[in-house]
Amino acid sequence: MLPITRLNGDLINGRENPGLSGEPTERSPDGNHNMTPSKVPPLQLLGGATSPTQISASSLITISPIPVGELKDFIESKNNAEFGFEPEFDMLPVGMMTYADMGTLPFNRPKNRFQTIVPYDYNRVILDTPDGDPLYQYINASYVDGYKKGRAYIVAQAPVKTTSFDFWRMIWQEDVGKIVMITKLVEAGKVKSEQYWSDFDTRSFGSFIVQLESSVELADFTLRTFLVYNAVTEETRTIKHFHFTSWPDHGVPRHPLAVLLFRKKIVSASTLCSGPTVVHCSAGIGRSGCYIALDILIQQAAREKRVDVYNTVVRLRQQRANLIPSLEQYVFLYEALLEAIWFEDTSISQTEFKKKFQELVEDDESGMSKLQEEFELLESVKPVLKESEIRSALIPENVVKNRHKDILAGDQHRPFLSTHHAGSTDYINAVKIPSYRQNTVFFITEVPLPFIVMDFWRLVYDHTCSTIVLLGDINVKDKACGVYWPEKIGTVHMERFTVELASTTMLDHNITERQLKLNVLQGIKKQRMVKQFHFPDWALDQGLPESRTALLYLLQTLGSWQQECGAQPVIIQCLDGCRCSGVFCAIYLLLERLQIDGEVDVFSTVRLIRDARPQFIKSYDQYKFCYETLLEQITEGTEDMEEL
Repeated sequence: MLPITRLNGDLINGRENPGLSGEPTERSPDGNHNMTPSKVPPLQLLGGATSPTQISASSLITISPIPVGELKDFIESKNNAEFGFEPEFDMLPVGMMTYADMGTLPFNRPKNRFQTIVPYDYNRVILDTPDGDPLYQYINASYVDGYKKGRAYIVAQAPVKTTSFDFWRMIWQEDVGKIVMITKLVEAGKVKSEQYWSDFDTRSFGSFIVQLESSVELADFTLRTFLVYNAVTEETRTIKHFHFTSWPDHGVPRHPLAVLLFRKKIVSASTLCSGPTVVHCSAGIGRSGCYIALDILIQQAAREKRVDVYNTVVRLRQQRANLIPSLEQYVFLYEALLEAIWFEDTSISQTEFKKKFQELVEDDESGMSKLQEEFELLESVKPVLKESEIRSALIPENVVKNRHKDILAGDQHRPFLSTHHAGSTDYINAVKIPSYRQNTVFFITEVPLPFIVMDFWRLVYDHTCSTIVLLGDINVKDKACGVYWPEKIGTVHMERFTVELASTTMLDHNITERQLKLNVLQGIKKQRMVKQFHFPDWALDQGLPESRTALLYLLQTLGSWQQECGAQPVIIQCLDGCRCSGVFCAIYLLLERLQIDGEVDVFSTVRLIRDARPQFIKSYDQYKFCYETLLEQITEGTEDMEEL
């Protein structure tokens, strides 16, 4: 018998670590089955439960919980330390902490996505079979305890081709009502999960017929409802599917807000099923572990006013090896937890909005309203772009392309230009922001300087933009403004493109609609129709439109056109690419969420768009204007939201 010796060393059951501590590999561990564990103290799991097997925990290091009021300072101290969170992360137990032999049996190995990632024997999910045949009992999934609740989750690998039926057997057997999926089906050209549902109608998996009842696709996640029919029992159950799609395989989300909103959707969803929540990514250790740990710790913070990140991850790893395997994921867990604790939920339902807004604008004894305090908090957490994040904007060839030297495009958020233009680069001062509904993006940019008009049309062409929204009264005679369309019916010629003004129409509220034809001169000749909406009645000095009603009309008109042209990318521009465009973009996103969710969150929405351009919503007046426009829409124009 080989002793269990691996906690923070290099051995697993006396054998070499097969690689579980790092990136999953396709190599499997050695054999050696039917081993009897040595006498060790029992494992204390979350909620006071004791595992059905005994796991060695004598070598584990404990770290004291952190009061929620001290979490921010704790994280800052770690970030300022030479090695950050790395020493704490390195103390976590690594590798297999007890036996996981069933997953390595020859007839079960084809059911594993990675041969080095298998469930422990003591808490694996065992599928029911009529005759108890062990050939059909195995699935790569583990029961995991939640906060004060045993077996609150099942963490699993994504189904492979041979296990989709087994996956639905598990869902049905365990009375699961919620499935949390944190991977795309394909990432970087590799299959990460078999699709175990149909995007259109129904699909059969053995004795289960899975019907898609509804699907709502948003920028960061998709919400689905399945009707699952069991042909054996002739029963039907409703199962909710929560699919997060913007978490990169080898990394973490840039901002925790989307993950926290995703969690809110899961927690608030109701189900008639009483079983655990199934959580899976691809391998069932990284992204899945992050979500489960975050869910546990948010509950702990609310109940105990303290958080125990380190020991929570230790306990999770005692239930499935190497959950949260990377330092980057471990740090993100802290950041997301701080986000959830430090900032109150600022979402407001449509029905409560009028009352809540009145409360926010009332001055307190100090003469400051809660809304002003909210804006000051927003200002205190405004991001600052580091020089390393704006390198492209600062190289000599690109510096001259920026109208204002303090409003630059960060490399992580800027669109890259690909059409060749002699003497130019791939840079334009523009940032991309996804809409709330889907990953159709807005490109926020400045009115081009005269010598980069060609670059502006490269942006339109390279990123298949069909719509331009121009905010503010632009003086066509101003030599600092590049007028990129013909002033009269006719054509403007450039090196690679011609732009033809096909028609001009005056809409309500002094909005001009121009139909432009963009023609490519070189290579395969192509023509693209581009529509420009010019809204001149927007004061550039204050960054506010003269009429909220006119703005709402423009938003409705844009929404109608987007539905007609297939929701292609939209360019939003004002003189500096910031002052007016930020307000417009924020209100568009807020109205989208109001229509889809029946609630809004001005604070979080502004934080998200500031991640791309910190100068958005520069004043309290602009911030308040966002609220006031929402109030007008809610009280007077609910039908118009259908067009967004």
